[in-house]
Amino acid sequence: MNERENLSQKIMLLEEMNFIDNIDDSTDKKIEVKELVIDSKKIVSLIDSDIQECKLSLKQALFDFENEKRNFLNNTMSNTEELLVNVGGKDNASVLSNERTELSLDAINKGSFKIKNISSGHFFGFLLALFISILIFSSWVYVAHEFSSLSLNLVTLNSFYSDFIFMLEWISTLIGVENELLVGAVILGLSMLISSWLVYELYMHFKHIKNLRQAKKIYLESKEYVLMQNNSKKEILYLESYLREAIICLENFGILLDEKNATLKRIIYIEGTSNNQEKKYHPNSNQSIRDTARLLKSIKFLFDVAITKNGNFDESSQKALSLSKVVYQDYIARIYN
Repeated sequence: MNERENLSQKIMLLEEMNFIDNIDDSTDKKIEVKELVIDSKKIVSLIDSDIQECKLSLKQALFDFENEKRNFLNNTMSNTEELLVNVGGKDNASVLSNERTELSLDAINKGSFKIKNISSGHFFGFLLALFISILIFSSWVYVAHEFSSLSLNLVTLNSFYSDFIFMLEWISTLIGVENELLVGAVILGLSMLISSWLVYELYMHFKHIKNLRQAKKIYLESKEYVLMQNNSKKEILYLESYLREAIICLENFGILLDEKNATLKRIIYIEGTSNNQEKKYHPNSNQSIRDTARLLKSIKFLFDVAITKNGNFDESSQKALSLSKVVYQDYIARIYN
């Protein structure tokens, strides 16, 4: 990916960040959090699906390349090398192994981006409100104990009811109503309800602010992840394209070398072998031998260069493929011109 594309994507990401930061605070935070998380999961799921398809396509391309390479090495190339030795042709290229091609590409091995659901906070808010209610009730019991004759010693199930009634009646006296059980119960209930409701609402307010901030962060991180995975996708597609082109190159060289193998067999049959001695062949035969050696050297050079290096696509392999194409085109041009 060139620098212009990279800069353009960064600018788009910055604009997205500004848009997210400027979300109207009057918007329902719960809805906004839910929409941001859903959008984050959606774009991450889409890019992960694309990457998975690219990996499968790359795996198939590598499988096809391995089959073509194996057939080429075991049949065409081995025959060419043997025939060249018999006619004294020089092949200084390295000996190739038939080992499986290994790809070490960071873009293939990058981990996925997991998006966790954001807790609404309702359950913890309920527990907090329940705790506040118990605390308020305990406070009333303590105040009643301190300012009335309510005793907390030896509280039993039998005495709890009578003590509780006494506390409600005492509470009613705080507003000038003497020993009114219902008034005390209303005051107790309202104090517990209002206190727990205020704490619950206050907690949920700050929880929604925190959740919105977290949802914004997740959304921006998912955007960065998509940007990174898009770059990985391009690398995988580029590598797959290389393998497909290499397969075509092997097929082309296979046709040419099969033809050259037949020519070398004809030379050996009519003019004989070199027998490790200097042998003068017909000028056309010498040209065929040189052409064969050049074709063989070019395709061996293509195999010698590693496709990936240090987790990235090795540009040297693309140069080797381009060189092989030039050799092929040059040979075809000399045939038909």
